Amino acid sequence: MSPVPTSTSVLPPQAVVEARTSAAVAESSQSFQKRAMRPAQLPLPQQNGQLLQDSHPSASSEDSSSSSPTLFPVTTPASSGVPSPTDEVKQADMLTQHAALENVTRSTRALFEQWRPTSHFLGPHGWMNDPCGPSYDPRTRLYHLWYQWNPNASTWGSICWGHAYSYDMIHWTSRPYPVIEPGSNHDSEGVFTGCVLHRSPLGTAAEAAGTGEMTAIYTAVSKLPIHHTLPYNFGSEKVVLSTSKDGGETWVPHGIVLDGPPEHLDVISWRDPYIAPWPVLDAALGRTDQQPGLYALIAGGIKDTTPTIFAYSIDPTDLSQWTFVGMLADVGRNHKAAPYGVDLGKNWEVANFFTICDTAGPASAEYLLINVEGCTEPGPARAAVYMKTLPDVQRDANGEIRLQPAHVGLLDHGCLYAASSFHDEQHDRRIMWGWITEDDLPEDYYNTQGWAGLISLPRELFHHPTSTQLGIRPAQEVERLRDGAQHICITPSDQAATTVVELAEVDSLGAISVDEVASRSYEVEMKLSAGQPGVVVAHSSDMATRTVVYVTDSQLVVDRSLSAGKEAVLAKGLKVNTSTLRAPLAPTTDGTHSLRLFLDNSVLEVFVDDVIALSTRVYPDPTDVGLSILRSSHAQHADLAPVNIWQGLSKALIA
Repeated sequence: MSPVPTSTSVLPPQAVVEARTSAAVAESSQSFQKRAMRPAQLPLPQQNGQLLQDSHPSASSEDSSSSSPTLFPVTTPASSGVPSPTDEVKQADMLTQHAALENVTRSTRALFEQWRPTSHFLGPHGWMNDPCGPSYDPRTRLYHLWYQWNPNASTWGSICWGHAYSYDMIHWTSRPYPVIEPGSNHDSEGVFTGCVLHRSPLGTAAEAAGTGEMTAIYTAVSKLPIHHTLPYNFGSEKVVLSTSKDGGETWVPHGIVLDGPPEHLDVISWRDPYIAPWPVLDAALGRTDQQPGLYALIAGGIKDTTPTIFAYSIDPTDLSQWTFVGMLADVGRNHKAAPYGVDLGKNWEVANFFTICDTAGPASAEYLLINVEGCTEPGPARAAVYMKTLPDVQRDANGEIRLQPAHVGLLDHGCLYAASSFHDEQHDRRIMWGWITEDDLPEDYYNTQGWAGLISLPRELFHHPTSTQLGIRPAQEVERLRDGAQHICITPSDQAATTVVELAEVDSLGAISVDEVASRSYEVEMKLSAGQPGVVVAHSSDMATRTVVYVTDSQLVVDRSLSAGKEAVLAKGLKVNTSTLRAPLAPTTDGTHSLRLFLDNSVLEVFVDDVIALSTRVYPDPTDVGLSILRSSHAQHADLAPVNIWQGLSKALIA
């Protein structure tokens, strides 16, 4: 086996990365020999009767987040029986082809950029889904994010790991090629979700952390399809381990850790390992007098019985040594959990565990983060969920450990899924990212636009001082999106409503247009009340196209019923989901609610009272950039608080 070249620095210099060739990356596994610099393939539609190919969009362009491919038509050689044209005809032909190519390139670039966000992290092109291995490296003070990526198409398949790193979780350097790819053996069908530890797989915690290595532990897939509704093929999902010595740029596979789930259990899925110390499980296993243990969760389900989490104890000095501890949950299928009746589905994916401390005192609470699928109507089919557990770990009749839910809620009331979290030791807090899906567009349009999916803004999970719910808010670093933005402050009491907005649940509303806003790139921060219940975003000049975000006495409402663009959606017959989304609101002492709203082209993230998060997508026309403040005709002067807007949020991708 030939050794994998490593860099003495944790992150290789840009020049080294860009100059790297397949000869310089002679790796020890066939699955890693493909990682030479090369243009990734972005399937694109036929336009004007021509099939298009591409080269990779530049990662260092002026606006890398919206960079688009350079396109070349695939032409068929002329038949040998056709007479050769004159030079004059050839020249005219070339000019015509060049003009046609420029038109096609502009057209395809417009489709690529039409709804593409610029202030969220997303892959260079193609399909992306789960965030993987989110983490902080104290040696380099860098945040790392790997993610599920298909660089060969804008639909799911051939799943690899992409990689990006950042000093602030907002501005990212994105690698233009996959860093872990399917091979020819146990991962031939995909490299699925997992975690990354900033240590080597061998040695004590201190010894392992001092090596500068990273260890990735993830699901390797050798047979598809895999779905909780299909018969499970034992061995199709394995836990494997790889290491990196160059900051996550190249990885050396170290083989299989687990061949499959416990054989005595009739599982329907088993994937997405997550690893961390867990004092609660130390106590449950009677290990309080020993060194802190290391534990892994793998999410899945038991056929016709329950979704669950498979728990393993790991030797802290050898991360390849795992011992099955048991199933931590037996909630039954489609259990409606208190207090909100959240459907816990039939199967779980991407599970984390963590402790949230009360900053005002010694109290703490234990949480599971789970992503549930197989939910029943009328709710969504899948959701990102948190579960606060009872403080005392219980055992069932067979003596197996069971975590009992005390409080279950949604981490997001919209389209965010595959949520994953990590402990940010730099600031001693819990940070979460999630996958904001493209589900509201028809799947056959994904390849037309050349990309699908993105990562949410980073969110902090915390102990809320006045609510029983888990606190959730934009991480403090999100304010860095305001750097260089235009700050607009509106005092609605000094403004006249120019448009009437009719909503079924709120009477007599006018809209105050914010004329300074001329884009779909902004943050809004304001107090919501009966007199000033919300905003209208991404609206046309006549309000015929619009998305309305507002509160009632008991709900946050995001009305997307008129959000589809006349030209980009309706005229093309695209079947876009424009359903209205809702989230329950708890009453407040003064009757007001705090709102932070981020619009990034087609991406809308809404946060209310630091307990409600809602992510969704809207697909208006390019000219639908209006922003208006809702005001009740019954509003008193005291009801109308100033509204702060930051227009022109900074770009997420810096390289």
